[in-house]
Amino acid sequence: MRCSVNKTKSSHYRIFSLVYIIENNKFISRDTLRKRKARENETPSQRETRLEKQREYKRQKRAREDAEEKEAHATHDKERKCVKLVMETDEQREKHLNYYRE
Repeated sequence: MRCSVNKTKSSHYRIFSLVYIIENNKFISRDTLRKRKARENETPSQRETRLEKQREYKRQKRAREDAEEKEAHATHDKERKCVKLVMETDEQREKHLNYYRE
């Protein structure tokens, strides 16, 4: 199902059209679909280049954070990891424990 949304940016007097695709009750923009398709079709060397750029971008972003942002990041990570541990099944737990035992 496609839904077209027209938006007007009053400060620039521009009119542009955004198309969203409804997928699993979520709106997905055309740009997201374009990037997803590009990732699916990339070669291993292109993938490694993209991942290197992402890692460098994240490293620089973390370096620019102040103490308050770092604390918020750490708190969010702890919460996410706790939820992940609570939600995992016995089979998943055994799998990752065996991985670390090897």
